[in-house]
Amino acid sequence: MLQHFSFAILIAFLFMIFSRIFDIHLSRLHLPGISYRVMGIFLVITGAFLTAFRDKIGKCVLGFTACFMIAIPFSFWKGGSLHSLINEWLMPFVVFVATASLISDFRQYVLTAKTIALAILVLTIFCITLGVSENGRLFLERGRFSNPNEMAQALLLGMPFWWALLSNFRSLVAKLFGVSSLGLMLYVIGKTGSRGALISLAVMLCLMFVRATTVGKVKLLVSTALLFTLALLLLPGGLKARYETLLSSEEIENRGLPQSGEDAAANSSMLESAVSSTAGRKEMLIRSLVLTIKHPLVGVGPGQFMVAEDAMARAEGKRRGAWLGTHNSFTQVSSECGIPALLFYVGIVVFSFQGSYSLYRRAKIVPGLKEVSDHALALNYSLLVFVVTGMFVHAPYTALLPVLAGLAVSLMRTSAQMVPAASSRVMPAAGNTPRPYRPARPGFSPARSL
Repeated sequence: MLQHFSFAILIAFLFMIFSRIFDIHLSRLHLPGISYRVMGIFLVITGAFLTAFRDKIGKCVLGFTACFMIAIPFSFWKGGSLHSLINEWLMPFVVFVATASLISDFRQYVLTAKTIALAILVLTIFCITLGVSENGRLFLERGRFSNPNEMAQALLLGMPFWWALLSNFRSLVAKLFGVSSLGLMLYVIGKTGSRGALISLAVMLCLMFVRATTVGKVKLLVSTALLFTLALLLLPGGLKARYETLLSSEEIENRGLPQSGEDAAANSSMLESAVSSTAGRKEMLIRSLVLTIKHPLVGVGPGQFMVAEDAMARAEGKRRGAWLGTHNSFTQVSSECGIPALLFYVGIVVFSFQGSYSLYRRAKIVPGLKEVSDHALALNYSLLVFVVTGMFVHAPYTALLPVLAGLAVSLMRTSAQMVPAASSRVMPAAGNTPRPYRPARPGFSPARSL
């Protein structure tokens, strides 16, 4: 019973942080903060947290957290870095441990995936109904997703979860609902004007094309052509011009947009913002790499890139720094926490990506495990999205990667007994003998221990 109670808290918490419902309504209740603290206490009291760190992914999370903490005494502003630890990284750390430890079987994993998918759909509806536009870009006025790029990143991460559910829906109504949900998400992503999200979507589609069968390739090409056509029809001229700056910003800037009045002013403002943003990103990328080279072991302190960049600018004779983020999650980690921290951070991504894809390849050849293979592949694509969008967003200390990494740990653990058992009932075709699967060392099971 205690295991089910703790799992229910995890489910409720994941819904809250992905839907951001308490950013918009009833924020004074502080329910997300209360929930993760309750989970943390439960994990410590029962010892369930040990399960999360028996895997390579968990060890990398521990290593990154250690580097994060070691960097604080050497920070440009120690108080600010301590604030980053307590108010930024502590909650994602607890969420990783809870997600990796409290999911006891594959059914609970599916329920978790459904919860995240539903939460992302709720976020999508909030964005459509409550979102505002500035320079033509859609975002929420307050909360985590007041940044259009981060909002697009979260929605794009949720799309593979919907694809996995859609692949296993049986009724026509459920399939239509799933397709409609994916369409709404794509529409909102397009309205954010996030070029990083567009690149990520293109990378994901290319990888899907490479992995697909011949029939799958044809379906994907048709679907992509349809989406491209709809985008051309539905997106305003200013947003389309913003996306075109990925290829030729100077040409778009010179030819302008064939509109007049208020639309012309808005589109001109959006285009100027896009060109300026590109230049700023390149400059901050260079500055973050310079700070990484100058402070390779412990960085300038968690959350202190802007402070350190300002100090560097003043040392160069400038009046002040840019006071902008790195616009790259990976160089933010390297410049703020050091190269060892970056290696652990990348290790979280790599081991999660490898583990989920390995599980997909093993499960897909076994009849009866289609749902396992679909969810493993969906998680793999979400991790890919995180990597690509992370090149354009400076948000390394959010819960997105810890949740995906925790799901990878729990999916591999809960499927460890299913894959070998099902494989033993199947005679592989000649020349297609799968490599034997060695399940991970059995971990703590809250249900069994309690």
